[in-house]
Amino acid sequence: MTDLTAAAQAVSAAQKVVDAGIARLAEIGIDDNQVLAYDVAHAAAAVQTSQSLLDSYGPKGDVEARITVAFIADAVAEIAGKLFGREDDWGIDAAALDGTRAFVSAYRKPE
Repeated sequence: MTDLTAAAQAVSAAQKVVDAGIARLAEIGIDDNQVLAYDVAHAAAAVQTSQSLLDSYGPKGDVEARITVAFIADAVAEIAGKLFGREDDWGIDAAALDGTRAFVSAYRKPE
């Protein structure tokens, strides 16, 4: 059984990270921070795709829900990797995605 509620919470946490990254870029400018802008753009795309899956695909059935949570777990893990050691660049706390750890652990398994 999959947990779309936990997936939604993970997407919400990731959206907050993206929002912080966008706010940080608005503050410091894109021209001199293009790597950050690139990473924020990719994270934003992953979050929007995740939200779309939650809204229209995941609820259709068990297989769809399993695909949805696997995608979201992978997306959140990838975003976490972009943040590691660069939290100040993004304007976030190092623990910003800590609440997603159990979800990612449960649904990112390669089974």
